[in-house]
This record gives sequence, C-alpha cells and structure tokens, in this order.
Amino acid sequence: MDEAANEGGSTAANKAAIYTIKNAFKNLATTVGTSTFDANLDNATKIVGDYTSYGLAELSNVTSTSAKVTDITTWTIRLKDDLNTDGTKDLNDNGTQKGYKQNLTIVISNVNYLGYWSYGDETYSFTLKVMSPILEGKVYVVGNEVVIPSASLDGYTINDNHIKAHTYNTEVVYSIFSDTDNGTWKRKEIKAVTFKSGNEELFTVPVNGTEYKAATGTPGKDDYVAAKNGSLTITKVSGTSIDTEVKTNIKVTVTDAWGYDLDQEVPVKITVKKD
Repeated sequence: MDEAANEGGSTAANKAAIYTIKNAFKNLATTVGTSTFDANLDNATKIVGDYTSYGLAELSNVTSTSAKVTDITTWTIRLKDDLNTDGTKDLNDNGTQKGYKQNLTIVISNVNYLGYWSYGDETYSFTLKVMSPILEGKVYVVGNEVVIPSASLDGYTINDNHIKAHTYNTEVVYSIFSDTDNGTWKRKEIKAVTFKSGNEELFTVPVNGTEYKAATGTPGKDDYVAAKNGSLTITKVSGTSIDTEVKTNIKVTVTDAWGYDLDQEVPVKITVKKD
C-alpha cells in the first residue's frame, strides 16, 4: 500500500484502505496503451471463510462485477470493512479488514490488444496482496536497549540515535521522530507517533514527543541555528530515588495514514553507578 498499518489495537475500521494498482507495475499505462479489457475481482473461489476476492474488496470504487477499467492511472482496489449483512464491520482481531494481507485475485477478460486484436473468450488473472509497510514493519532500539544513567534520567533526551524503525523491507529504515516542518515525517505513510512511559511511577514522557524545529537565522552567520529533528525528553517523577538498576520500557505507537497502529515496546535500562 502506498499510504499506509497494528499488531494490536488498530483504528483501521474507520479508514478506507485504498491501493492504486498501477503502483504494482512498471510503466503500466504505457504498456497497455490503447488496449482495452474488463477487470473483475474473482467471485468464485472462497479465500477467507465464505468471502471471495469480490466479497473482500472492490475495484475502482465500483461494486458491479462487470465494471470496465478504462483509465489505468486511476485504477484502484479498496478493502471492504462493512462485510456483515446487518451493516456492522467484520474485521480481523487487530482491526485490519478481512481482505488485508490476502491474495486477492483479479480476472482480466474481453481483451482487445491496441484496438486491432481481440483475445475472444480467453481470460487471465493475477493476485494482489494489500499490506501496510508501517504495520508490517518494526520499531527497534539501536543496540540491545536504551541505557540511561539514573543521574541523567530527568531531562534525558531520546532521539533517532536511540530508536529507529523499518518497513516490511528491513533495508528501508525511517525515523519515528518528526523530521519535516509542522511535526510531520518524511515517510508519507505516517500520520502520528505517540509515546508512553512503561513505568509512570518513575518517569513520564510527552505523548507526542517534541516536534521538528526548522533552521533559523542565516547560514554562516552567528545567528544561525540548524534544523533539529523531533525527540523525546524524559521527566523524572519528583521525589523518586533509584538505588538499583531498573529495566522498563517506552511504549511507541506509529499510526499510519490508514489508521493502522504499530505498537511496540522499546526496552530501557536505567543504571546506577556504584563504587
């Protein structure tokens, strides 16, 4: 999916999961040219319970099984979430649609190649699996854990040097901290990132972290301050004392553009220096 998903607690039910099919092909519009065809989701083979591909999704926001796709550039597939006969939503346990991560079959028929050659009754098919690169990815700590000296706990700043994330392609690494203006992210799939202390009797963290700050002043001049990416500043709970090592975590939720939540716990170790 080119917009963006939860391993627990998703709000995906309120979002439209739409994928632009041309993004799955290389130069699709150029290759097809003036050729025409009918494209339908398969309505014969059940793939999830009693649901067929047609029951789980729809092409180009058209429900008719005979919808002809004439504009490749706007050809889309949308996962359905209102599948129950009473109008309620039938979703997976993690809030994703029943068609999420399923092999949906698209049947191509009535093919006319470049307006010159008809393929008659021949049909072709291909499968498409719709997934979120965010939901299928992971938030992880750099090293085994975030190590914080107890004497530095209050005001300690965690940033991209401590915590990173990757999509379902482990080589595609991104920052969970806002890295463009207006508290947004370079990865367009990200809608929001929130944080929560794993031990609020000991320390707290701002739920939304600290937003990106744009550069100010004039480059090369004394008044210049470089841009600064978002971060997370810890506040120690007043009156608490730490006399032994503490292992806890920070809970991170990355919400993507479709409303899917990726929930992860980042391990934190608070150390105590002793003679």
